[in-house]
Amino acid sequence: MRITFRTLAKLIEKMDDYQKDSDVTVEIIDQSGTECYAGELRIAGDNHDLLDSGHPVLLVDFDSDPDDDQARRDDIEAIATDIGL
Repeated sequence: MRITFRTLAKLIEKMDDYQKDSDVTVEIIDQSGTECYAGELRIAGDNHDLLDSGHPVLLVDFDSDPDDDQARRDDIEAIATDIGL
């Protein structure tokens, strides 16, 4: 099912507090099985290979260290600045 970020925002509004406080998680399903990874919101820049500038995307960095437990951030303004919103 494909949805827009506007639809995603409306669906998030319907989540309970536990769900809203959970990490963003991306589930990848292929022939070898199912894996779950932390996802980050990013905004494509002018030099992105595939997306238009300004396009929001959920990023999964397969090359990152899975044991590198970065602290959660909740400063919306700082995050927005960091990702280019």
